[in-house]
Amino acid sequence: MIILGLLIVAGVTIIGITITTRLKDVSQNDIAVDMPDVIQAYAPKGSQIRAVDIDDGFLFVSLAAPEGDIVIIIELKSGKVLRRLNILDEP
Repeated sequence: MIILGLLIVAGVTIIGITITTRLKDVSQNDIAVDMPDVIQAYAPKGSQIRAVDIDDGFLFVSLAAPEGDIVIIIELKSGKVLRRLNILDEP
């Protein structure tokens, strides 16, 4: 019975240390400090934003445009548009 109690305490301790370490890593990788105040990306007239996602310092903006879907990839550190993928219907 004592061994089971010790195993439970050890498991909870390991989980607590893991959560604390991961939270610390996330706060150290905070890229908001280095972001420019304004990022400008142009889209065709009549476009609508479908989704916005951030991953590894990149901003992905998915648009529904009259001529087809568009994905714009922006580097958050510099604010520059790196790529623009136009997804068009096959002719």
